[in-house]
Amino acid sequence: MKRHGVRMAILAGLVVMLASCASLESSNSRSRAQALAQVNDQALLAQIALTGKYADVRSAAVRKLTDQVLLAKIAVEDKNAAVRSAAVAKLTDQALLAQIAVEDQDASVRGAAAEILTDQALLAKIAVEDKDANVRNSAVRKLTDQALLAQIAVKDKNANVRSAAAENLTDQALLAQITLESKDSYVRSAAVGNLTDQALLAQIALESKDADDRSAAVRKLTNQTLLAQIALEGKDATVQSAAVRKLTNQALLEKIAVEGKDADVRSAAVKKLTNQVLLEKIAVEDQEATVRSAAVSKLTDTDQPLLAKIAVEDQDATVRSAAVGELTDRALLAKIAVEDKDAKVRGAAAGKLTEQKLVCTAGVNPQVWYISFEKGTVRGEVNDRPDFQETISSISITPSTISFCDIQTYGQDASPNIIEETDLWTIDRRSLTYHNESETKMGTEQIRVKVDGVCVIKP
Repeated sequence: MKRHGVRMAILAGLVVMLASCASLESSNSRSRAQALAQVNDQALLAQIALTGKYADVRSAAVRKLTDQVLLAKIAVEDKNAAVRSAAVAKLTDQALLAQIAVEDQDASVRGAAAEILTDQALLAKIAVEDKDANVRNSAVRKLTDQALLAQIAVKDKNANVRSAAAENLTDQALLAQITLESKDSYVRSAAVGNLTDQALLAQIALESKDADDRSAAVRKLTNQTLLAQIALEGKDATVQSAAVRKLTNQALLEKIAVEGKDADVRSAAVKKLTNQVLLEKIAVEDQEATVRSAAVSKLTDTDQPLLAKIAVEDQDATVRSAAVGELTDRALLAKIAVEDKDAKVRGAAAGKLTEQKLVCTAGVNPQVWYISFEKGTVRGEVNDRPDFQETISSISITPSTISFCDIQTYGQDASPNIIEETDLWTIDRRSLTYHNESETKMGTEQIRVKVDGVCVIKP
């Protein structure tokens, strides 16, 4: 019974094998692939690899073969380049691979051989002499000769081959030379990517004619002294500022903040400073407003007297505005909100007063307002009295800007009306109109608005 079972298993295997062999001749490529997947016998695979009707079947059989002699025969004799390439990929004979890498008529087969070659001399020959760029590329990626790789990176006619050579380089001096001399941006980028020598990276950051290469070099720098040198001596502010952003050494940052020729570079350094004495000096003395502003924004609460002085006296509105942003003196902020000549500065001061009881918004030109400060009370006059400097054209006080206080208005009868947070008031030279649901009350031209708190007029 056991022998009978063995015979039946063998017969079943033969049936499957014969069926597979029959399917290998199918005109359907999927059927052929499925059939070959069932074949594992080396003798049968050898027969299929040598005599199979279809190249895809022969290639698939070759990939399953282990016989090096048979693989060598197929790698040289098969008429189809794809089958030869499949055989070449399985070869271990370096001498035969060398022969195929030089002699095969098809570039894909030569390239497959070059990818497995270890002979550096032959790889060098192929990398320089083969007519096909893909073959040269395959050889270049296996090369270790640094001088030759540098030569190929500069001289090869094909961009991919040049880039492959640069990517395979490790010699730092040659990489720097290529980065400075190559006309190919991709080659230069690959070369910079392999650089690690800090001095050479600094050289590129300072000397390269290409801004992208200079920036790439700075990104790889960590040496603080070299970064500071670039920040002071670099060719453009973008690269210099990038170097500053990588600096952590306060002494070097202080030097750049004072000695840097470009305002943007000085500003970048100032933003990283911690020395309050130097920041105070820069905030007052630097010739560029952007640098002074950067310094002002770094001043601490202990510098309030200086901030007050800058907020009032600096000639540049952006600097005054920066100082206002750091001020805590409410009385001074209120004064600036009304008196500063620049609308942005007035707005900055107004914004700092939002913690006060009341902030008002002027709906029309705020320059026509006259407001006097009197012991914390703000008074606005509507009629043309002698103490007026300007006349009021229009004011709007919206619910969103009224909070935590009442506003008292006085008409002819001097009886006050209280404005709640939900009310909307419009005041002009002719009348005072109080809008509260459906009720409307009209005042007179002799109306005075009194605000208990600080009222800031925003543009």
